[in-house]
Amino acid sequence: MPITSIILVAIGILFLLYSLKPTANICRYVQSHKRGWYCLFVLILFFIIGYGLFIHFISNEAKLDILAIVVANIFFAGSIFVCLVAHLSLKSILHLNKIVDEKAYQATHDSLTDLPNRHFFQECLRSENIVGLDSYTIMLMDLDKFKMINDLSGHHVGDKLLIDVANRLSTLAHHEVTISRLGGDEFSLLVTNKTDDEIVQLAQQIVELIKQPYIIDTKRFNIGISVGIAHYPRHATNGGGLLKCADIAMYHAKGQRLGYSLYSEQLALDLEQMHSRIFELEHAILSRELFLSYQPIFNSKTGKICSVEALSRWTLSDGTKVSPTEFIPLAQSNKLIQSLTSFVLQSSLTQLATWHQQGFMINMNVNLSATDFQDKYLVNRIFNLLKQHKIAPRYLTMEITENALLEDVEQAKVNIKELRNAGVHIAIDDFGTGFSSLNYLRILDINQVKLDHSFTKDLLTQDKDLAITNASIKLAHQIGCIVTAEGVDSEELRDKLVELGSEQLQGFWLSKPVTPTEVSVLLEAEATKQHSNITR
Repeated sequence: MPITSIILVAIGILFLLYSLKPTANICRYVQSHKRGWYCLFVLILFFIIGYGLFIHFISNEAKLDILAIVVANIFFAGSIFVCLVAHLSLKSILHLNKIVDEKAYQATHDSLTDLPNRHFFQECLRSENIVGLDSYTIMLMDLDKFKMINDLSGHHVGDKLLIDVANRLSTLAHHEVTISRLGGDEFSLLVTNKTDDEIVQLAQQIVELIKQPYIIDTKRFNIGISVGIAHYPRHATNGGGLLKCADIAMYHAKGQRLGYSLYSEQLALDLEQMHSRIFELEHAILSRELFLSYQPIFNSKTGKICSVEALSRWTLSDGTKVSPTEFIPLAQSNKLIQSLTSFVLQSSLTQLATWHQQGFMINMNVNLSATDFQDKYLVNRIFNLLKQHKIAPRYLTMEITENALLEDVEQAKVNIKELRNAGVHIAIDDFGTGFSSLNYLRILDINQVKLDHSFTKDLLTQDKDLAITNASIKLAHQIGCIVTAEGVDSEELRDKLVELGSEQLQGFWLSKPVTPTEVSVLLEAEATKQHSNITR
């Protein structure tokens, strides 16, 4: 009996049996050509039966030793081949499936935060699980002050901050709350099975969660978040419309610093009107439809006009007057502020040059925004205008609010130093209303301080306001700054501020903002009065 042949074929049967499991798994995993793999599985079963019959045959035929060994070797090699094909095919298919799964995951998830991405979120809105619901809620979220941190501290800090925010938001995720990162610093929540009250509580929880301090590279950062909320089908009947509604609500929340806001038709109308107003403002700036008024600033000792503050004004074609408190923030938030500042500088210095030619050597005060101080070419533009109009730098005062400096103190320091070195005066406007008044006096080359009217208006009746104003004036004098008191609305207040040592006074009681012609009239009247006094 050919023992060797029987052993080889028996081992071949074991190889064939070992190949059955991977072949069966392939039939389960593959999505195409399943029939071919099922056929292979059946063929392996037939091979096993055939191998068994061959063993039975050669065990009873002693004369087939050489032929049996040849065939047994073929069967043995064939079984190894089938086993290798089955196992290697399974490994390849599993590897390819893994690659496909990774690609599919990458296509639907954010590489930085590992949250679902915009594509995943939009697919969710189109899925049968969502479309079939009677109601659901979308919450769009945008981080506040993220761009400033990202620009000033570097993208690596911004990335770490986004990861920390994503980790915090992920603690809210469960089967009823799906969190996604849509891109940049914008996130979304898809919420099901929540009442209106529960949605509001969730929004409040998000606002509180995100505003907690972040420690990155040993530095402490604070940011906020604005959340826009829209309900299906109350606000829109499809996912795209709902996203638009939530975006409008988020824009409103950010603009009003509300933390969160629920969509309403009024918000949409307000946004449409605002976009129309932005277009009108851009056109007004480019076509020079804006104009300037000038509010005189008086020397407290002589009572004469020593300077004027340039104030931009805008009147629509229908006669409607748009308040600066409306259009200046609008310009600031829509990248129009630099064009507006250029208009104010050009117009005010042109007018100042005219007054100087007439012999009225007064100063001009011009306000700067935060965006202006991020402009590396600001100083050159100012110097070119002064040179163009032949105005000595000492006749120009740039007023800067504390909030403007908060954007980028280092760049502000550079610009202020260059301006001061050239002789331009720098004044902190609304002094005392921010959080960094004393620090700015310490680190910046300021030579004027404008006391905010919120302190001066009640100093005759409020002891605390009197004490704060008195201390501020003394502090300014000790560091070599002159003081301009705003909000002078009575003779008694004027006298008190003169007594306290304020060198300059400004307010509606002294003079409201007036036209250039009216300023000229006031200056002519002062000159006439002075000449009259001299000739007496």
